[in-house]
Amino acid sequence: MDSDYLQRVVGECLKKCLAEVAEKRPFDPIEYIAQWLYNYTVNVKYEEEKIEEAKQVEQEKSDFEFERKKRDQMKEEAVRFAEIAAERERQKEEQQKREAQAALASKLAPVEEKEEPPEDSVKTAEVTVESVPPSEAVATETPAGEEGAGIAEVPEEETAVAADEGGTSEEAGEAIEE
Repeated sequence: MDSDYLQRVVGECLKKCLAEVAEKRPFDPIEYIAQWLYNYTVNVKYEEEKIEEAKQVEQEKSDFEFERKKRDQMKEEAVRFAEIAAERERQKEEQQKREAQAALASKLAPVEEKEEPPEDSVKTAEVTVESVPPSEAVATETPAGEEGAGIAEVPEEETAVAADEGGTSEEAGEAIEE
């Protein structure tokens, strides 16, 4: 009965004390045991504080890691939001450009393409050079530096006939010069 009490209350303390005495072999073991038992409660509190401090350090480390991960996530979200905002801004600018182009296009007259009439259906009156009086002659100008530079009088009908025969205005001018 008494041994149960001693084992339960001071058993662990005495085991540690006697193990240390056997290890260190002090000059006065009884004095060493007395001092050791006297400081035991202080040492136990110190060990408990160290354990508590180690737990607190671990908790602070895990909190720090959690906060760091949270900051990293927030930075990533900020970057994504900035990219989304930039994309929206770019789309808005493109939409404004399209609207401006549509507004500009609506101001312009629409261009209609029509088929050209066949050459056989266009008949023009052929006029000869002798039938044109000199008063109805048209003055044409040839570019400077070419042969015959200056103004030459060519009847209007002659240029019209040359153009109607499928020639270009240059060909009409050459036909007149001949």
